[in-house]
Amino acid sequence: MIFLSIIVAYVAVCILWSVIFKSTLYIRFVSVIASAVLAFVATIVFKSVADADTLTEVITLMKNVGLPVDILIENSYIYGDVLVKFLASLVAPVIFIALFITFDILFFLIRVVIFVFKAIIFKPKNKPGIAKRVAFGAVQGLVTVFCFLLPVTIYIGIVSDISDEIPELTSSQENVRIITTAAEKANNSLVLKSYRTLGGNLACNALTSIKVTTSNNTVLKTTVNKEIGAMTEFYVDITKLGKTPVANYGDAEINALSEIGLTVKDSEVITEIACHILHEATDAWINNETFYGISKPELDPKLDPLVNALIELLNASSENSENFKEDLTTLTEVIEHLYKTGVLTAVSSETDELIATLQKDGVMSELISIVNSNSRTKKIIPVVTNLGMTLVADSLGIPNIDDEAYNDFVSAIKDDFVLNSGKTKEERIESMSDTINRTLSDNGYEQLGDFELNIISESIITYFDNGGVLPDNLTEEDIAAFLGLVCGN
Repeated sequence: MIFLSIIVAYVAVCILWSVIFKSTLYIRFVSVIASAVLAFVATIVFKSVADADTLTEVITLMKNVGLPVDILIENSYIYGDVLVKFLASLVAPVIFIALFITFDILFFLIRVVIFVFKAIIFKPKNKPGIAKRVAFGAVQGLVTVFCFLLPVTIYIGIVSDISDEIPELTSSQENVRIITTAAEKANNSLVLKSYRTLGGNLACNALTSIKVTTSNNTVLKTTVNKEIGAMTEFYVDITKLGKTPVANYGDAEINALSEIGLTVKDSEVITEIACHILHEATDAWINNETFYGISKPELDPKLDPLVNALIELLNASSENSENFKEDLTTLTEVIEHLYKTGVLTAVSSETDELIATLQKDGVMSELISIVNSNSRTKKIIPVVTNLGMTLVADSLGIPNIDDEAYNDFVSAIKDDFVLNSGKTKEERIESMSDTINRTLSDNGYEQLGDFELNIISESIITYFDNGGVLPDNLTEEDIAAFLGLVCGN
């Protein structure tokens, strides 16, 4: 009712003004329409030409007038093209209303001059009738109301959309509760519902629309309202993860990681922003530098090869949004698996506990399976295999065998692939394990333990054909290259 009362009162004032000051009725009507149109067009132009520097200046001005935009200024270092477009659309309602007021003031000054000029020199004889004055005054008032309701509708809708995430952004919980409750009530009010139905939605969408050109050169269209919830949730989850070392992840961090994977998958804007940020971050980490104070994620030094491999993988995949989505999902699954199986907890403990955890049934097997599910992450199977084996023994003996024995070893593995083609994966792993140990024994070398055997057998089978059909072009050189990555040959 408050909204409606204010609107009715304002329109009534506009009508009364038009009835009293009738000499500038037409120019007043035209100037209000012109102010709205010019402000709208100028805002659209601003959105299309805004760059990071311009955006930062605008947001700083918004802060100077008391608007809560500190978070945007603090994170201005990540302004890439997509984020600039997103934030330009986010601040567009403020730009629009500021321009509307500015143009209206300018036209008002012009009207004052015209009013004085006409009053002194001209004495209009044909004055507008009362009905026309009332109609023009009402339209003038409604146009002004429409303009002011534009940012109100947009921002109230935004607050309503991110109400669940707002408590995570501030410590003032009581104020948050009051604001979100009021926003929900206003968002569902008769005035705003009617406004949206009567053309407000079209204007809001036009003002907050975003065109995203992906790394695949695909142009996608969306709006701030469709993206704001995902953007806020993404920021909250990233912040939550950033406060906790990976080795100390708990249920809250793992849930946040899962939500990030889902959010990125569903939002093209976030995908492009994440690609931009992650590519810069991984570039810095690969060069042993920090990314705006954020160091490379650290676990146990023994797990550095895996961490480095994942960083290099994400650095490459972040150049393509579709690859990035898939690889991030795989990475999320890897970390979830390490958490659920106790590996992350064991990282901060003694080596014996880490080894014992990795030796549990299914831990390494499932990790290899997750990595293998993605054609790009599959490339780090040798790293995972090497990790599992080197944590258990300083040497497998394989790097130290002579060339003749090594060639026999590689040939035996190739023959085992051929002989067991068509069998189940479990049968092939068992056969491969027997073949590896028999070959080592036949050449006078110590056999491997069950854990090492299972890792290398499952890894090599998973890597080349996942227990399915043997690739036609598999060669002994391919097998030797895999063993070289794993065992140092």
